[in-house]
Amino acid sequence: MAADRFTQIANGLFRDPRLSFKAQGLFGLISTHRDGWRISVADLARRGRDGEAAVRSGLKELEKHGFLRRGRERRPDGTLGAAAYVITDSPSQQRCRSQPMSGFPPVDDPTSADHLTKNTIGKNTTKQKTTPLRPGHRGDNEARSEAAA
Repeated sequence: MAADRFTQIANGLFRDPRLSFKAQGLFGLISTHRDGWRISVADLARRGRDGEAAVRSGLKELEKHGFLRRGRERRPDGTLGAAAYVITDSPSQQRCRSQPMSGFPPVDDPTSADHLTKNTIGKNTTKQKTTPLRPGHRGDNEARSEAAA
């Protein structure tokens, strides 16, 4: 997206009423860098006057509306690496494509891989071995044991 001396961003991003100025500004800053540029949330916060919580909420806002896709790199040993962000100024034009799955579930949705369905079969309560008693009445065995005492 970025060029050496200027950046082009589709007007739709800045005209989208769902996005705050904070989210639009973060997108603008991130888009001024070349693909593969690396930065942390803390580094983004240092570049502006807002704190890390504001940067995180702006990134979540962009993600919620499809302008940012977040992932995590997996190291060869299966441990998590750095977070990776991919931005687009035209989320409606993004096409989902199938990618090969590793042996590990994705970080943002760890339960999606091989997730078991919830058992929704209820227990049959009509076959319980209980003696129906009215409140205040005792069973025959209780009455006999108290009378013998």
